[in-house]
Amino acid sequence: MSGAGSTTAAGVSASAPVPGGASHNIRLAGSFDIHRPSTLSASPRSELRIALAQVTPSSSDNAEAEGLAIVRTYAKRAAHQGADVLVLPEYFLSGATHDQWRAVAERGEPKGGVQDAHLREDHFLSEIATIAKEFDLDIVSGTAVEAGPHASQSQERTKHHAPHRGDKDATQAHAEAADQIEVFNTAYYNLWHPERSVLTSATASSHPAPRTFDIITKAGRSLKVGMLICWDLGFPETFRELYEPNADVRGGPMVGPDVVFVPTCWYATDAGAKGLRWNKNGESALLDSLVLARAIENECVVAMCNVSGASWPSGEDLRRPLDDASKADRSFGGASPSASNQAGDGAVLTAEGAGPTLFPTPAGGRPTIQPTGIPTTSDGKRIQAPADALGHISLAEEKDLTASRATDEQEEPIGVGRSQVCAPFLGRVAVVNDEKETLLLAALDLRVLDDARDVYKIREDLGKATVAQ
Repeated sequence: MSGAGSTTAAGVSASAPVPGGASHNIRLAGSFDIHRPSTLSASPRSELRIALAQVTPSSSDNAEAEGLAIVRTYAKRAAHQGADVLVLPEYFLSGATHDQWRAVAERGEPKGGVQDAHLREDHFLSEIATIAKEFDLDIVSGTAVEAGPHASQSQERTKHHAPHRGDKDATQAHAEAADQIEVFNTAYYNLWHPERSVLTSATASSHPAPRTFDIITKAGRSLKVGMLICWDLGFPETFRELYEPNADVRGGPMVGPDVVFVPTCWYATDAGAKGLRWNKNGESALLDSLVLARAIENECVVAMCNVSGASWPSGEDLRRPLDDASKADRSFGGASPSASNQAGDGAVLTAEGAGPTLFPTPAGGRPTIQPTGIPTTSDGKRIQAPADALGHISLAEEKDLTASRATDEQEEPIGVGRSQVCAPFLGRVAVVNDEKETLLLAALDLRVLDDARDVYKIREDLGKATVAQ
C-alpha cells in the first residue's frame, strides 16, 4: 500500500454506483478524526484508519455477484475517505441462511468448468484481491462457507429460511454428522449455537494458518493482525491462541496482534424467546461488553463488523433508553460529547457513554436508582415504567416468537448492528448505534497500545508465566 489518504469527518449519505446501473446509498457514521493527548504530536506512521461495512448478506440465488458489487462500492467509498482497511461482516459472500449453506454441501467441490467458476471460494478471494489493489486498501472479506474435504452427495433436509435458525439441536446434528457433508465457516472455531445443526467447527488441522499476519498501512507502518469470527468473542482463550512466545527474550512479553478483526453475523433475535422476554436489548449489551473486554485484556484494537438487519416491527428504537438516558463521559481527555460529534442520521459518538435509565420524578418523592437500574422513590416505592422503556418484550410478542421458532416461519431476524472499534484506554472509539446498513469510520493513534501494555502489563505477565510453567 502506498500514499496517505485524506481524512474526512462522516455524517452524510452518499449515493455510489453499483455495477449493473443501480445506485447504492451509503450511510456514513463516525470519522477519521484521531484523539490523542495534547502532549503527543501527530505521527502519521502511528495512525490506523478502519472502515467497517455493516451490510446484509444477500439471500438471493445471485448472492456472490451482488456481494462482489457491494464490496466494490464500499471499497471505493472507504478508499475515498482514506481508510487503510475495509472490514466486511460474516457470511457476506456466502449468504446467512441454512439453505444457502446446504447448497454449498450439495454441490460439493465445483466441477471446474467455466460455468462453475463463480461457485469457487477462491474465486471470491481473487475478485476481492483485485478490488483491494484497485483501491489501494486492505480488505477483510468476511467469511465464506465452504465444503469440507470429505464432500459427497447430501440427503434432502428440512428447509430453513431464517438466518441461523434450525429445528435440530446440536446433539441430533452431531449424531447425523457421519451422513452429512462437512460445511465449514472458514476458520471458525466456536460455532454460535444456531449454526451447529448445519456447520462444522474448523480446527487447526482442517484450516491450518498462521496465528497472525502482517499488513502495511498507507503510511508505511507494519502491523500484526489476527482474525476471529463472531462467537469467538465469547472465548478469551481463543484470543490468547493468537499469542506466541517472545523469540528474542526468554520470558519476555508475549507477542500478539495489534489489531483483531472480527467479522460477525449476530441478531437481536439470536437471544431466542427466553432471552427476549427478559430484554430485547440483551444481545446489544452482550456484544458491547465482549468487544470492549477483549480489547482491554489483550492490549489491542478489536474491530467487530456485524451484519445489518431488520428493525423491530413496532419501529421503536428500543436501544434509546440504554444509550441516551445518561451519558457517562468517556471521551478522550475528559471533554463531553457534543452535537458536533454527531453526524446526521448515521450519527454516532466517537466516545459513547451509557448510564442508568431515568424516569420523571413522581410527586412526593425524589427518585433513586438501585443497582438493578429499577427506579424507586425515596420512600421505597417502585416507579412503574412502560415495559418497552426497559427493552422488555411483551407476552404477546413472546408467544409469537415462540411459535415462529417452533415452526421456523419467523419472517426475518431482527438486527442488532453495533459494529464497533474498541481499544484500551479509549474504550469504544466508534460504534453504529443501530441495525441499519452503515459504513463506520474509526481512526486511532496506535501509540495508545504501547501505553496500555506499559500500564497493564498483561502480555508481560503472560510471558513470565510461560517460564514458570
